[in-house]
Amino acid sequence: METKDKEKTKKIAIIIVLVLLFGIWVWLSGKKGDGDDSSLWGGDTTSNGEVSTKGEVCWLPFPDYPNMTKFTEQKDEKAGTFLAMYAIEGSDRAEEISDFYKTEASSEGWDLDSEMLIEAARILIFSKGKDYSLQISAGYSEGGTQFTIACSGPSQEDKENPYDSAREVSPVSGLNTALHNDFKAVLDSVFGGAKLTSVSSDKYYEELKYIVKRQITEEDAHETRDKLQEKGYETTSTSGGSDRYDYDFSKEILGEEYDDIGLAIWLAEEGSYQQRIRVILYK
Repeated sequence: METKDKEKTKKIAIIIVLVLLFGIWVWLSGKKGDGDDSSLWGGDTTSNGEVSTKGEVCWLPFPDYPNMTKFTEQKDEKAGTFLAMYAIEGSDRAEEISDFYKTEASSEGWDLDSEMLIEAARILIFSKGKDYSLQISAGYSEGGTQFTIACSGPSQEDKENPYDSAREVSPVSGLNTALHNDFKAVLDSVFGGAKLTSVSSDKYYEELKYIVKRQITEEDAHETRDKLQEKGYETTSTSGGSDRYDYDFSKEILGEEYDDIGLAIWLAEEGSYQQRIRVILYK
């Protein structure tokens, strides 16, 4: 639910920006007629061909029109956003541009979520997967067509592997250490690396939390269970869903039999890093 809300908020915010920019453009067009030296067509002339809006995922073909200028561009790789406004002097091209992107965006794997008309601007809203959204706005006024391209995706922080910045801690008890020795060896074998990031120990339970080096698949969860069984952990229950697998084990550790050792493995979702594993032993 949080992911869907985040996407909705992101899309609404960009739509608002597009409408505001369209209003500014209409105002500037009016100023041009009043003798203002500042001109809508005074931006850098664009080259015909193709434009990359934001890396490979947001790459799109670019419509080929004469007398086209780039009015403004904002790109924030850290935030994962791109916004550019272009102007085409001459006849109304808004419908052509809208139809162009309906075809071209679809061929690049974008899904058209909605189409609307706001303040004479045609607005198309696309999505690709869970994390990328694309908005195209085109409208005609005062002898020219203005259109904007806006793309949003994961921020730089979202795209960073949490394993790289995770800080390791050490076990805090003998039972912690025995568990850690077993699970660390298995997780290193399956994922090529695992960092112990949090530990707890009291008279009721022992808990270990890990970040592994790469995203976790369903096959990884099964392999982790199988390798633990090779170390003497007997599986007593298994439950799995689309986002997490849970296993319960029993094993003799440090001369005592424990019947409630839980392993929770979070599976990766498309476009995000999910690399958490938790071990908890109830005494």
